[in-house]
This record gives sequence, C-alpha cells and structure tokens, in this order.
Amino acid sequence: MKKMVAAYPEMDLGWEEKTVNLVLKLSFDGATAKDGWGTFDPASIEEQLTLLDKVGQYPNGRPAAKDVYTTKILELSAAGRPKLDAPAA
Repeated sequence: MKKMVAAYPEMDLGWEEKTVNLVLKLSFDGATAKDGWGTFDPASIEEQLTLLDKVGQYPNGRPAAKDVYTTKILELSAAGRPKLDAPAA
C-alpha cells in the first residue's frame, strides 16, 4: 500500500489503511468467488436503469439494458480472472 500511495501523491496513507478492509470486502464477495474478478449481475443494470428512469434521467427515452453493457470481455477473460473470497468478510 505504501508503494501505491507513494506513486499517487493525492492519496493519503492513513485513509487507505483505514478503508482497505472495507474496499476488499466490497471487491471480493460471493460473486467474485464464484465467477471471478469484475463480474456483475446484469439484473443490477436493469434495476439501475429503472431507478434512473423513475427520476427522469432519460428525457429522450430509457435505453434498453442490452444497449448499455456487454459481458463479452468477461466471457473472453473468464479463465484468467482471479476467483477469490472476501478476505475481510
């Protein structure tokens, strides 16, 4: 962590040390253990689009979920992505 903070002066070592466990817990969960780093549930995209539509974020019409995301890179990289449980869970 010290090397990362040294490389990015805008970061604060104390803050990074206080938050690293939370970040790891959010980054490595059951989905990560099952499907690997970087995966997501496409249903979450649908939920976000619905919420944004309800608050008027699409004056020209709500986009279809299939038009705003792809899982292609996840499919192509499935074998090489780490599958880890949350270390801070």
